[in-house]
Amino acid sequence: MIKRRAKKLVKTGRQRPLPEAKASSPSPYSYSSRRSEDAVNVGRGETPKQKITRNATSGKRKAVLIISLIILALIAIKLLSLSSTPVIKIAGSTSNNALINKNSASVYANAASKYLSGSILNSNKITLDSEGLVSYLSNKFPELSSVRVSLPFLANQLLVYVIPSQPAIILIESSSSYAIDQTGRAILSASSPQALGLSLPVVTDHSGLNVALGKKAITSNDVYFIEEVVGQLQVKGFKATNMSLPANSDELDVGVVGQPFYIKFNLYNNDPRQQAGTFLAVINKLKSENITPSKYVDVRVDGRAYYQ
Repeated sequence: MIKRRAKKLVKTGRQRPLPEAKASSPSPYSYSSRRSEDAVNVGRGETPKQKITRNATSGKRKAVLIISLIILALIAIKLLSLSSTPVIKIAGSTSNNALINKNSASVYANAASKYLSGSILNSNKITLDSEGLVSYLSNKFPELSSVRVSLPFLANQLLVYVIPSQPAIILIESSSSYAIDQTGRAILSASSPQALGLSLPVVTDHSGLNVALGKKAITSNDVYFIEEVVGQLQVKGFKATNMSLPANSDELDVGVVGQPFYIKFNLYNNDPRQQAGTFLAVINKLKSENITPSKYVDVRVDGRAYYQ
């Protein structure tokens, strides 16, 4: 028997049979087709034209936002800015106030404008020194009893409300004359009562009061007492004149027009009506007896009167 020589087989391991090549079907792991599409695409599914459109739209939005912010900033600057010329509002009764005239508002406005122009911080509503302005006007114009500053929301002119004091009497001391308001504060000074041009009761001080403009000279009770005495005497036909405050006492001496005597009142008593009433009763009684005091009538003690 002739033995066939067996072919020597080469072990190559387990292999999957290769499919037959098809010319029309690409390999399942081939990217050639996808890459050819991506060659003309930029970004995530954007064409160059779309990218240009998107960038243009984004640029417009940024421009609109910037312009809007600029407009808002300009509006804020406009609303917060302040004019250096404020508006003065004079409150209270000015018709019978001799210290207030048609030029008073402009005088106060000019002073306020000068203060506001002195600092750049006063050119806007945020950094405005309103307390400083109030203090400045109050010190410069002692006749003002109150000063108030109001910030307008939309307008750019500051509103300043002032309330003038009402002068009550004229006080004469050694070197000057002062208009005194109802609180006893010296609100205006001049060399003489005539220079003040006020038709008010005039009182001469001999007690050495320390009078300073803008400061209290006498008490409000003293002012009330003087005004009440003058009023009570006037009602009964007696015109008070030559009033004075003697040294070292709480006395008020009041002369009477056409009479040789003066009346001694007690300021410490604080009851001017009672003392005036006592004087009127005594003088009527003396008149009925044809007696005229030659020097004084003293009503400083309650319910009693002395004369000389």
